[in-house]
Amino acid sequence: MDRKPVYRSTSILGQIYDAFQSCKNEKLPVQGNNVPDSCLSLCKERYYAYKQDMTNALKSNHILKKDDASSVIEKYKHMLYGASDFKDTTRNIEHVYNEALAIYHVSYDYAKKLNDIAKCGFAWKVAGSALCAYYQKIHCMNTGDREITFVSSAFDGVF
Repeated sequence: MDRKPVYRSTSILGQIYDAFQSCKNEKLPVQGNNVPDSCLSLCKERYYAYKQDMTNALKSNHILKKDDASSVIEKYKHMLYGASDFKDTTRNIEHVYNEALAIYHVSYDYAKKLNDIAKCGFAWKVAGSALCAYYQKIHCMNTGDREITFVSSAFDGVF
């Protein structure tokens, strides 16, 4: 009956550490959609190009660094959506979903390999809107719920 000793800290940092350690480190499941290998290959190439582009942007002049980094993100959003954002995409929505899922898997696999959660940021900065829309669609299909779209300004003054 071997049992590892358990120590629970009462300090704030200790509680944060315990909460962090209790979280699972895993990717979201891809339900109902297998990402094509061609998408994974394309997104892997783009991810490595993105890393180089972002490295170059962050090496730039301190004043321009933020703008250069934003330009890199916009470049890759435009590659994914064919527009500046998901809501403006003119591409086939299923192709966008496949590429967004591929971006997610490529960046999360890389982050896991390096044990650096910050490397997941690319997926959410570039493909976050598409990933949220995809998982909303899957959730609605699985539960039978209906999707509801509203304009956020409709809630102005309510809260």
